[in-house]
Amino acid sequence: TCTTRGTDMNTLETLKAARKLISDIEHWTQDEYAADNTGCGCPTHEHFAHSFCAIGALCRTTETDPANIDDLDAYHELCVAVGLLGGKCGVADWNDGEEYEAAHARVLKAYDLAIEHLS
Repeated sequence: TCTTRGTDMNTLETLKAARKLISDIEHWTQDEYAADNTGCGCPTHEHFAHSFCAIGALCRTTETDPANIDDLDAYHELCVAVGLLGGKCGVADWNDGEEYEAAHARVLKAYDLAIEHLS
C-alpha cells in the first residue's frame, strides 16, 4: 500500500480518517474546501478550520493542498465510488450538488463504498 504524503497512513486509513472528520454534519460543508465555525471559507490546514467538504477532509487528513488532490490515491478511490453511485461530474459536484442533509448522506455513502472496496 502507498503511504499518504505528510503522514504514515495508507489509502484505507486516509479514507477512514477523512470520513470520521466529516461524519458529523456540523463538521462538513459545501462550496468550500474548509470553513471556520462561522461558515466562512478558510484553508484546510488552518487550526481554526471547523468543517470540510469531501475533498477538504482528505486534504486536512493528509496535509495536502487542494491543488494537489490528484496526487492522493484516496481521492482516486473516492472518485471511483462516486462514479459507482451515479455521480457523473466528480467528487466536488457530488458534495455540493444537492440539499444539505441529502448531500452529506451521499458523501458519507461514497466514503463507505471506497472504504469497503479497500477492506
